[in-house]
Amino acid sequence: MILHAVYATYQTEKGHNRARMIYDYLTRDYMQPINLEAVFRIGPEEHTGISDFIEEWRQFLLDTTGDQAATLLLEACLYQDDLDHLVETAHVGYKQHPILYLNACAQLLEREAFSMCETVGLSALNVLPENLIIRGEIANLTRAAAAKLAHQDIVDQCYKAAFQSESTLTNFFNLCHLPESKENIQAVATYVTQLPEQEVFDRDNNHQQWKTNDLSQKNKDILHFFSGKFDDIYEQCQTDKEPLGWGHDLKEVVVPLFILLLNQDNNLSKVQQLLSSRIIYQLEYKDTAENFLADVALWKHHVTIEKEAVNRYISWLKEEVDKKTETIVGEGHRKSYDKAALLIAALAETLVSHGLINSKDTLLDHYKQVHSRKTAFKRECDALK
Repeated sequence: MILHAVYATYQTEKGHNRARMIYDYLTRDYMQPINLEAVFRIGPEEHTGISDFIEEWRQFLLDTTGDQAATLLLEACLYQDDLDHLVETAHVGYKQHPILYLNACAQLLEREAFSMCETVGLSALNVLPENLIIRGEIANLTRAAAAKLAHQDIVDQCYKAAFQSESTLTNFFNLCHLPESKENIQAVATYVTQLPEQEVFDRDNNHQQWKTNDLSQKNKDILHFFSGKFDDIYEQCQTDKEPLGWGHDLKEVVVPLFILLLNQDNNLSKVQQLLSSRIIYQLEYKDTAENFLADVALWKHHVTIEKEAVNRYISWLKEEVDKKTETIVGEGHRKSYDKAALLIAALAETLVSHGLINSKDTLLDHYKQVHSRKTAFKRECDALK
């Protein structure tokens, strides 16, 4: 029915009014997405003046706010597979639809037009607001194109721009590739502190292209940790007296991070991978556990910890793991036995790397003895040896 109404409107109306009426039909809440090809296939008579309509449609959408208009505008630009048209529209319409720059860069990168992608991306970085998340996404696409062209200075520029506009952990780790990475890492704590607090609910689904860089308090704390503010995060966790996993969720992710940080063994272990796979979703890290560990290994080259602090953190980790094990295993939470065993094994590997115990089995066997009647828990421990 809607397609027939669109067809009738196309045939009987002209200019701005035709574009407005068709837009109203296509953006009704109950509508399934309809593309231009479907519109032009419907009806008993051939559609005439398509090129003129596309230009009218484009001009109307350039003046219309919202993501729906931007999506339809992208479709109009690509209807005749004209990338130049999309790039031109992005240059003209970015103040209303910054996502057009993202679409243009993505299309150019996909078609291996690396030089043009780099040029368009740099234009976007220069004109878009620095706090716009989509600018960070554009920076990463531009970086990919610049890397193909071996333009290292632009790659480095894009690393900085990506984190500035979209302060994710992945973009943070990319700062570790910069020549002055230690200084950039240390500056992160100050930068993220100034970012606005993330809203719990985002109800404006039609203006996602205008979302700005913000962070939850938990994500700010995590980035403080990675920026080297270990003592600050340690002290913050000290205020949470609940057993690990039953209190403040920051401690639930920070304890594994400290275990990974303090592990001096450069060899990737199964236990480290399992531990990482458990926490990366809490960190909102979008890649694999293996790549996370590779990022952590690179990052560790750029942070330093005093020996006294290492000893203090290790003592605290032993206490936290002991409390978690007693709560889970001692109270018979069978579904979480694997979590307790994994933390014990990960801590054991860190202790071995500091020469504090002879082998991982030493700590696992200790807890097996403490909870000798918990057969299921002992099986979980044995699986990690």
